[in-house]
Amino acid sequence: MLKWLTDVTSAKIVGEKDEDDGRDEIMDNDDNMMIDLILSEIELTVAAFETEKEQRKSQECLQKRIPDYSWLISENSQKPKKYLTMNERARLTRACERLRA
Repeated sequence: MLKWLTDVTSAKIVGEKDEDDGRDEIMDNDDNMMIDLILSEIELTVAAFETEKEQRKSQECLQKRIPDYSWLISENSQKPKKYLTMNERARLTRACERLRA
């Protein structure tokens, strides 16, 4: 009565062996996807830390009644970064690749 189930399954398995559907290419990208996930988690943590640091500094200035003109800074080197630079991303990527090996 359930013979059709095994027939359909076996035909599908045989068909998949002959076809190149790109699954091998996707499997090779697993490490890259994991590294990207790790980097995005680190960037998220850095952004949260820097935002918290800014808020803490702002609260301290409010409590001490010191004017805070940091929002007027136009030079990027003086502003908190909140994002990883290319060098930092490259170093983290190499560290992740070393962990993988």
